[in-house]
Amino acid sequence: MDLSTSHYITLISVTVLVIGWFVNSWLNRKHELFKRRVEHQVDMYMAWIDASFTLVKLGNSRIAAEQRAELVPQYIDKLEHAHKKILLFGELDQINMIETVVKLAQANEHQALVELTTQLNGSIRNLLRKELGLSEI
Repeated sequence: MDLSTSHYITLISVTVLVIGWFVNSWLNRKHELFKRRVEHQVDMYMAWIDASFTLVKLGNSRIAAEQRAELVPQYIDKLEHAHKKILLFGELDQINMIETVVKLAQANEHQALVELTTQLNGSIRNLLRKELGLSEI
């Protein structure tokens, strides 16, 4: 069987087309995984920020006792939600920090809790910024 130049061109064209299709599918899958990872990290960060802001409100000495009594259950709920998100999507150091935060919250050690909260804020924020290609703060 004699293959002419036009057959070789067709064969090469189809081969390039199939390889391009596979490469395009692989790149699209990689991009979709990146987008999902960033979405989960944003959710994790937002859950943690909600808990963090509620902790700051709790530390405000100007709020009334009634208001503080309302904030405590909110903080516990938000902390539980953030805890779950960080356990699922956080890195090892973040998981260790959130475990310590929970223990400090249970022991009602507010000052140590605020300090660790600040560290965890930075860790989660910088992870997200790294994923997005932004510089650390």
